[in-house]
Amino acid sequence: MTNAQMNENLKQIKIEGGQRSQKIGKIFRAAFAEAATEVTAGTQTVRPLAKELANAVAETAKVKGQEVTVNVRKAFAETAVDEQDFAVRLQLKLQAIFKAIRETLLSKGRREADVAPVLPVEKETKAESHSGVTVETMAM
Repeated sequence: MTNAQMNENLKQIKIEGGQRSQKIGKIFRAAFAEAATEVTAGTQTVRPLAKELANAVAETAKVKGQEVTVNVRKAFAETAVDEQDFAVRLQLKLQAIFKAIRETLLSKGRREADVAPVLPVEKETKAESHSGVTVETMAM
């Protein structure tokens, strides 16, 4: 291959590469413009819904918070009034407080039995061997 042919091939590569780069740039600009339009349209649709949801959640939390406060104060005042032992009185009051909170926060349609109690989880590990590789598994 002569120098003239090499120079001609190099020119062709530059021309073809430049044209491809321009086409790719156009594609990216169009895609970015379309993506920006979609994001803007989505934001205009989602923002009012999210705002409405946030307001509803805040109002519910406010109402439930007030209910919890009233019920906790009532439970505290009414529980273990005659108990002389401080530790027992404290335990009974705390149990009454937690019960009042739980009952207040559970929605009316939900029963206490529907809520699984939180129990400590015992971790137990055993090693299993697969083709000479040891794999740790956790049983709960």
